[in-house]
Amino acid sequence: MQDSNRTLTMTKDDLERLICELDGMALSKFWSLNLTSSDIETVSVSNADQERWVTEIREVMKGDVRVKNHGLIVIWSDPVKLVINPPKFFSENVSQGSFELRAMKDIFKRQLTIGVVLLRLGYYAVGIFRGDKLAVSKSGSRYVHGRHKKGGSSQARFQRIRNKQAFEIYKKTCDITRGQFVPYERDIDHIFLGGESHVLGGFIDVCPYLHKHKRIIADKILEIRRPGQKALEGILRKIWTSRVVLYKWPHELTVQQVVNRSAVP
Repeated sequence: MQDSNRTLTMTKDDLERLICELDGMALSKFWSLNLTSSDIETVSVSNADQERWVTEIREVMKGDVRVKNHGLIVIWSDPVKLVINPPKFFSENVSQGSFELRAMKDIFKRQLTIGVVLLRLGYYAVGIFRGDKLAVSKSGSRYVHGRHKKGGSSQARFQRIRNKQAFEIYKKTCDITRGQFVPYERDIDHIFLGGESHVLGGFIDVCPYLHKHKRIIADKILEIRRPGQKALEGILRKIWTSRVVLYKWPHELTVQQVVNRSAVP
C-alpha cells in the first residue's frame, strides 16, 4: 500500500485519466462526494464504512488548508483517499452529496462553450471556445500611459489623460466582446476573465453587455501577464487546472505515472 500526503496540479487530460483509472479499479466499496467544507458536517451516511470514513474526511477538512474550498470532490475508501479541487464549473455539474464516478466522466465528454476576455491596460484578447477549439478570437493593443510619479497639477492632468485612455480600451474591448459573443450567446456555458483584477473591475463597470451575463461569469480571475493571441490559445489549460490532494493510493503505479500516460483509457 502506497501512502502519501501531497498535492498534484492537474490539467484536464490529467484529471480525466485519473477518473478513468479510479473507475477502472472497480472498487467494491468507495464513496464519492461533491461537497463544501461545511457540508461534511451534515452529510448523511448509509453504512458502517461511511460512518468510519466520514470521521476521516472531517479530520481532513478541519486540518488541511489545501482542501478548505467550495465544490470539493472527495473520493474515499480504504485503499483510495483523495480530494479534488476542480474548477468551480466542474463541481457545479456534479450532483451535490453522493454521486457516481461516471457523472464525472460524462463532464469530459461535454462540448462546453466558453467565452474568454483577457485584459490589462494596453492589451486585450477576446475569444470563444467550442469544446477544445478556439472558434473565434480577436486581440490587439491600445496605448495607455504608465503611472505618473510626480505631483502637482501635472499629475492631475496626466491622470485625466490616463483615465480617458483606460476608458477607451474598456469600450473597445466591450465592443469586441459583444461582437464575438453575440453569435454564440445562447450556447455560452461560462465566461472567464483574465488579467489585472482592478482593470477588469473597471471594464465590467462600463460594459453593459457583460452585466447581462453576470450569472455565468466565473469568480476566478485568470492570471495573464500579457493578453494576446498566444495567451488566448493556451487559456483552457488555466481554466481546467485542478488540484488533487492525495492521502492514500493502492497501486505500485503512482498517480503521476497514471496522468503521464499518452492516452486516456
